[in-house]
Amino acid sequence: MRSFRFYLTAVFTFFIAWVIYEADSHSTNIFFSSVGAIPYGDKIGHFVLYGLLAMFFDWSFNFKSRLLFGYNIPFSALVILGFAVIEEFTQILLESRNFDLVDILFDFLGMWFFIRIGRLSFWQRFSFLITPPEKTGRGKY
Repeated sequence: MRSFRFYLTAVFTFFIAWVIYEADSHSTNIFFSSVGAIPYGDKIGHFVLYGLLAMFFDWSFNFKSRLLFGYNIPFSALVILGFAVIEEFTQILLESRNFDLVDILFDFLGMWFFIRIGRLSFWQRFSFLITPPEKTGRGKY
């Protein structure tokens, strides 16, 4: 049986895919209108959306890390950063989109921030609320 965190990650991944599709097809909707009305809304969007996606993936991968260049790097950060870089570079091929290295920077910063928050506080402290009691050793609710 799949866990809640798997479904949360899957739903958020589909949401991100929908946002990318809408942006690539040059659609207008309430999300893009709202983001356009906020100063630096695009950068804030990259920071928050890719940050949350990385945090959910980190949670789904049980906080796994890989040793890279002598640093312990969260596996989810490698996956999501790779996806973000590829997605940003594909914008070069689309007339309706603009390639921007600063977007990749905000993707990275969001991933770093949200993974740190997820690892330091909420997800590890409160995961017993979502994980079945037989796996936490805390007994029944």
